[in-house]
Amino acid sequence: MLFDVGDTREEYNEKVNEAGSVANYVGQQGALLAGSVVLGRVGVRGRHALKPDSGGDGGGPPKKVEGMGNSAKFTPNENGYYGTVGQSGSTKVRNLAGGDKAAREFFEEKTQGFKTEKDLSDGKVLRIMEDGTVITFRSVSHSDGTPAVDINGGSTFKQQKIHFIP
Repeated sequence: MLFDVGDTREEYNEKVNEAGSVANYVGQQGALLAGSVVLGRVGVRGRHALKPDSGGDGGGPPKKVEGMGNSAKFTPNENGYYGTVGQSGSTKVRNLAGGDKAAREFFEEKTQGFKTEKDLSDGKVLRIMEDGTVITFRSVSHSDGTPAVDINGGSTFKQQKIHFIP
């Protein structure tokens, strides 16, 4: 969202730079908010079917859910992040090797069982998972021109942007 809890000034500036300007970033966030309200109202996106947390696990990375990207090809680290920290220094912006092919494989793997798909402009594809996670494939990121996959919301994955370096 516009001001995610825990974002540093650098992370916010990076998001704005990636969008092109403050106006573009605010507009994108407004569109996402409006879209989620509309989808919720027309019944495209239902309530999550997660069981209540027993509180006994002590935290840690998100748990894997059946049918939600459990392949061993791309696995997160102990904190739930994929790859390594990118050039921005933000823990939420990551780098993985492999370029376009790896980005597409990652996107397909992590969005198995998706509920809704939208083809966006300029080679972007958005998929919404059962738990509300929104995963977006971008063939070209604004910040460095590499393919990227953005993971937002939900409870299956940590929020992050993964750039696939050739």
